[in-house]
Amino acid sequence: MKSLAQYLLLALAVIVLTFCSKDEDSPDPQGDTIPEITSFEPVYGLPGTTVMIKGINFDETSTANKIAFNGVEAAVTHATETTLSVTVPEGATSGKIVLNVSEHMVSTTTDFEVLKDFPRNGLMGFWPFTTNGKERGLNNAEHEIGLDAAPIAPTLTTDRFGHFNQALNFDGTQSTFSNFRAIPNRPWTVSVWIDPGVFDNPIMGLMQANTGVKNLVFRLENNLSGDFFITVTGEDGTDAGEHGTTYGLVNEVSERYIPGAGTDNTWMHIMMSYDGAVFNIYKDNAIVFTNAVVTETPTPAYFTLGRIYSSYYFIGKMDDLAIYNRVLTAQERTQLFEQTLSKYEF
Repeated sequence: MKSLAQYLLLALAVIVLTFCSKDEDSPDPQGDTIPEITSFEPVYGLPGTTVMIKGINFDETSTANKIAFNGVEAAVTHATETTLSVTVPEGATSGKIVLNVSEHMVSTTTDFEVLKDFPRNGLMGFWPFTTNGKERGLNNAEHEIGLDAAPIAPTLTTDRFGHFNQALNFDGTQSTFSNFRAIPNRPWTVSVWIDPGVFDNPIMGLMQANTGVKNLVFRLENNLSGDFFITVTGEDGTDAGEHGTTYGLVNEVSERYIPGAGTDNTWMHIMMSYDGAVFNIYKDNAIVFTNAVVTETPTPAYFTLGRIYSSYYFIGKMDDLAIYNRVLTAQERTQLFEQTLSKYEF
């Protein structure tokens, strides 16, 4: 009996060891199919951008791979075991890309940056000054702003995003102009980011549209309220009165445009518009001045940046100049203020 019991125990042990060995040798039916994202490119883009995701253990059926950009589901247009082609969806925001396939969920280790575009309807030009003076909204080669005439022309500097050579710097002796029709008679919207730095000059000329008969002038004055002016000058570019007819005087605003002790890297967004009846000035997407007046603003033959009246120069930085042949809506003004497309070269 003892011998039979020993044989039975030995046989049972062999059976157990055999099954254990098979379990160890058999692959995990799910372990080998766990997906992994190893990279994606590009790492930023507008909604509609195609993103290539690389990794392992993707499903070759496109619809079996569920992709989301920071929680917003995206369409997979092509799939292989190691690549997914995906379109950035409308409404997506910056964040992780998440993949759900075969009941496994994985995500990227870094964020995808969803960029915000600027309004396109009625655009006459957009100059991001990303390493050059090219017009990039319409890609109109004839509307390039010259930066080659150093030391007369402004130089490139760091923009408000902290990127090198993506904004203009004016030292108080520099300006640039182009022979193209930049601002229509009316209506129009002009938008620009500026950093006046340490503002010591009594008057700083930001930009001027010239016809040889009239000038449309935008300037800053370092007075008690840090005023910003829109001025229409008289015949042959001379002043009608001391500084022409001024329609955009900003007085007694709650916050001065230019701090009394200005410092570098204090960027502000200035937007001006005229619909033929009302002048408006906005600072950082908030209206600070409005004036109802009917006048003719000049249809310019050329356009000057960084200087007005031949003698008043701008000192500071300038970036992301945009000009429209209409007045933007409130939604479009916000869109233009929040745009990030110019953060990178496009």
